[in-house]
Amino acid sequence: MFKSIRRRMIIYNIAVIAVIVVIMGFFFSWFLHYFYMQTLRDNLYIQARLTAALIEEMINDETFPAVVDSLYEDLGAELGLRMTLINGEGVVLADSDENPALMENHADRPEIIEALQQEVGIARRYSETLEKDMYYLAVPFGEIDDEAGEGAHSLIIRLALPLSAINRA
Repeated sequence: MFKSIRRRMIIYNIAVIAVIVVIMGFFFSWFLHYFYMQTLRDNLYIQARLTAALIEEMINDETFPAVVDSLYEDLGAELGLRMTLINGEGVVLADSDENPALMENHADRPEIIEALQQEVGIARRYSETLEKDMYYLAVPFGEIDDEAGEGAHSLIIRLALPLSAINRA
C-alpha cells in the first residue's frame, strides 16, 4: 500500500515539475523573442536617425535624390537593410534595392501612415516588390521643398529587414 502511494506521489511530483518546466520554457521563449524584437526596433530606430543626420544637410541640394540614392545603395549593402527615402506625400525619392522612379506611391503603407502620425511607424507585412514578408520601421524627419514650389513636406526614412532573417536569429 505504501509503495503505491509513494509511486503515485512520485509520478504526481514529476508531472507537476514537467508542467512547470514546459510553462517556464514557453514564457522564456516568448520573453527572448520580445526582447529581441525590442532590441531590433531600437537598433533600426538609431540607424534611421543616424541616416537622417547624414542626409539632412543635403536636403535642398539640386543633386539630393541622386546622391541619397547612391548613399542608400552603399549603406543598405553595408548594413544588410533595405533603405527607402519617401516624401510626406508617399513619393519614393531613393531606395537601396530598386529604382525609385519605377516604384509606386507609398502613402498608403501602414508604417508610413503611422510614422507621419507618430514618431515612428512599424509594420510586419508582405512586400509586393520583394515578394517576401518584411519588418518595416519608418521615421519622419526634416523637410524638403516641393518641386512645384507649394511648400515643404516631411521626409521619411524607412528601413526594412526580411522576416526570415529575423526568425533565424
